[in-house]
Amino acid sequence: MRKEAPAAEPAPFPTTESTCDGTLLDCNLAADPCTTLDKDSCVGVYHNCGTDGPDNFLQCHLEGDACKKKKLCYEKCTGTFVESVKDERGALLATPTCASLGNSTCQEHYVAHKQQGEGSLGMRCKLKAEGVCIDERMCAMQAPPDSFQPAVKG
Repeated sequence: MRKEAPAAEPAPFPTTESTCDGTLLDCNLAADPCTTLDKDSCVGVYHNCGTDGPDNFLQCHLEGDACKKKKLCYEKCTGTFVESVKDERGALLATPTCASLGNSTCQEHYVAHKQQGEGSLGMRCKLKAEGVCIDERMCAMQAPPDSFQPAVKG
């Protein structure tokens, strides 16, 4: 039986190709809920059912008359974008990683993910312990990011 997805509205922010677009689907019906949708409900929905983890998402798309999963997508980066930090000597670090952020600039912040050539993916950061900032999860940076804050390590 085909199911209708919740009404999807366009994202209220400029998306990039890597951004999950629309509404997150529940996983209780199928390993791939895209295949349970009719063609009118296929656009603007994504899921993380049957993926390698709760932060791995797949966008649904219409292929002919069938709704199928397309490719990996990432939820929008939230928090404050950190473009640069100063190291211990006061030198500017233009491409910071989560590990280079201090206590005050770690939680609720994200950095550009430098392994991605197109520059649209970021890494959300998490404070693991005092003075230890770690990668939390990949996210889709928007163009331009919602917030832009050169930060000073602290």
